[in-house]
Amino acid sequence: MNLILKEYFEPIAKKYNLTIAQLSVAALVSQDGVVALCGARNPKQVEENFKAGELLIEKEDIGKLMKAIATLNMDTRKEFYPDFLREHFNLQ
Repeated sequence: MNLILKEYFEPIAKKYNLTIAQLSVAALVSQDGVVALCGARNPKQVEENFKAGELLIEKEDIGKLMKAIATLNMDTRKEFYPDFLREHFNLQ
């Protein structure tokens, strides 16, 4: 995870007693009309994803997370894209 995002996500994750990954899932499914498709490599991750899907994150906290993401410039965000998208959008 990007260190800039970690600074914003970590305190909110602690507020809800979640990992940063769980917070990301919970924030997505807390929004109307949004569904999160989560992968899991082991039973523990399935349980963590399930817990995250049951929680509702306050709109104020979702706003803080979205603001943090929006503040990243494209040079920072490009690391989140797979190689084929970076090539397609010339983000090298």
